[in-house]
Amino acid sequence: MAESLVRDVMTTEVVTAEPSTPFKEIAGRLAQHRISAVPVVDTNRRVLGIVTEADLLLKQEHPDPKATVPLSGPGAVARNGPKRPRRWPAS
Repeated sequence: MAESLVRDVMTTEVVTAEPSTPFKEIAGRLAQHRISAVPVVDTNRRVLGIVTEADLLLKQEHPDPKATVPLSGPGAVARNGPKRPRRWPAS
């Protein structure tokens, strides 16, 4: 059985957001394009991060970024907690 490659399943017409894009607009893009995440890019189209449906739900549930987010019990987030930004090496 041949291995699947990323190029076989990746989206080539990428829907993006900018750091200043409102959450409601990102939610609309996700629904409109039937996708679950969008990369956030700067003015040079460099990827700064990614926003997922889970991120939007977490923001809705806990709008204060300084608030402590419960990791168990009612209102708990995913087992590993909220996503943290990754630092990618410069290309």
